[in-house]
Amino acid sequence: MSSRSPKAGRLSGLLKPGRHVTEEDRCPTRRRPALFEIVSYPFPGETSMPLPDTVIRQTHLRAPKGIVYGPPGVGKTSFGASADRPLIIDCENGAAHVQCHRTPYLASWPEIQPWLDGLAAGGHEYQTVVIDSIDWMFRRIEEHVAGVDGTPTGMKQTLNRSHGGYGNGRQVLKNYVYQYLLPILDRLVNSGVAVLLLAHAARRSLTTIDGIELEKYAPEIHPDLANTMIEWSDFR
Repeated sequence: MSSRSPKAGRLSGLLKPGRHVTEEDRCPTRRRPALFEIVSYPFPGETSMPLPDTVIRQTHLRAPKGIVYGPPGVGKTSFGASADRPLIIDCENGAAHVQCHRTPYLASWPEIQPWLDGLAAGGHEYQTVVIDSIDWMFRRIEEHVAGVDGTPTGMKQTLNRSHGGYGNGRQVLKNYVYQYLLPILDRLVNSGVAVLLLAHAARRSLTTIDGIELEKYAPEIHPDLANTMIEWSDFR
């Protein structure tokens, strides 16, 4: 009777010159685990939808959106009033001298927001919404985020000290812009209503890589938000 074990018998056929015995050879049922596995689960109550079905393959017309900025008195409001069936969102009480359709003077964010919501809901005749001006609208959002409400206590509030301090208020302000303002303006544009942002201009100095000092005009908005609105716009 052979003294070799069954295991040794299985290995004997594998022991050939130049061949290395692996762990899988010793235990054929043991397999090396995969490095990763992609599993897709549909949301509850949903059936999975192939993503290619949502790909847009054709161009389509969309209402324009842009920002126009300049010094005070240059005619920004008159330019906005010359657009196609415009409604001016008056955030700075500067449209009274212009013959146009305009909102009442909106002196706080709680007064401005219902107008944006109502216009985005549709059911109106206007083809252009003119924000006059976007820098004053940002100021109203900033006051709302900081808790400035006109009371003696509220007048002492600042954006940097709000929401626990450490600059958290600035992040909350960005949340209002990215999560509400831009989406609501996009709803207007996608529904066929053009959006025109008017802004005051500030002169800013910059130095080129060659060390040349230059001056340029830019929207009088915090640089982070100004860059965001310029990138969002089709024209400026």
